[in-house]
Amino acid sequence: MEPLGHPVEPLGQPEETQKEVENYINDQLRQPSLTPASHLLLPPTSESENAIVNETIAFDLLDYLTLHFGYVAPLPLPPGNNVDAARWKLLLKNVGLSTETGLHDPIPELGKSVIDFLHGLLRPLPAGPPAQSWDFNPSSCCPILSGLLSSKLMKTQNSFIVVPACFVPEPPYDYTIAVFNAANAVKVYRLLEQHDLTPYMLAISLLREGITFRTLLSSVNPPSSVLVSPEAVLPMRVWDHRFTLADYHTYVQQRARILSSPRGRAALLQGGIVARLACEHIDIDIAALGPSSAVTEHGLGFHLKTQHGTVYMDDALTEEEVAAVCGLHKCYTGMCVMACLSRKSRSNGM
Repeated sequence: MEPLGHPVEPLGQPEETQKEVENYINDQLRQPSLTPASHLLLPPTSESENAIVNETIAFDLLDYLTLHFGYVAPLPLPPGNNVDAARWKLLLKNVGLSTETGLHDPIPELGKSVIDFLHGLLRPLPAGPPAQSWDFNPSSCCPILSGLLSSKLMKTQNSFIVVPACFVPEPPYDYTIAVFNAANAVKVYRLLEQHDLTPYMLAISLLREGITFRTLLSSVNPPSSVLVSPEAVLPMRVWDHRFTLADYHTYVQQRARILSSPRGRAALLQGGIVARLACEHIDIDIAALGPSSAVTEHGLGFHLKTQHGTVYMDDALTEEEVAAVCGLHKCYTGMCVMACLSRKSRSNGM
């Protein structure tokens, strides 16, 4: 006998849900502000919606603009550095920075260059920021060229994998790193160009930005068995259930059980809201240590194979685990049963 006489309604595709959320965020970003038309908010950029700038810790404005928007300090410096304070604050808001903390006063000698760059981000392509201060423009002193990028990150399927030789060796961190879209691949390239990084250092940087990535360890053999999790049984409720604090405490306990496993570090690698929730239970350093024993000893987890035949593996969560970490519940409504009965009646000519 089925619980409560109703089958569980099928979940929507995760890709459709993600697309819907992205569309919503983009629509919100495009909403006109109350300022004049010339001061509309920036359209969506490659900046990750998952990242929040924590301005209570040491913060370098130039590093932030370089990583997320491709700012390059021009040489020689342009003459004149008088910056209108009101305009400076408005443009900082457009790149996600607070203007109330007093941490982001105009930079000596670079104020005019930065404000011209920020204003250029408002211009529709192909105009954009000044050529000499934007790394997407071949005329800048540090342009991102496709040949240079491919020398540091190799494209495999839907992944961009850092070439291991680009890292500073640091045993026991013998893994490499992969990201999964072009925007994040560009950010990784910028980090590698600016600093001499070990795999651990790059992993920490990506974790702090909330970027989805993997710490890939080469493996002779593909995964040995299917990844399952008995801890990820989604809780069920009746249609008229009223959620209380007890439901929330139960959810937190289940989330803690999932994240306390060796594969729990995979939630931090997931980025976004999953990583933020995982931070309440796991220190980000755990994720930067590399694949857990689930991979190294039991052959369980995410894997991909390059065109050269190399098999890479890392920890992963099942879709059910990700849903449970985010607090998903199955609620019986009866709608699925009614739809099934209706289709059955039509097929029988009733």
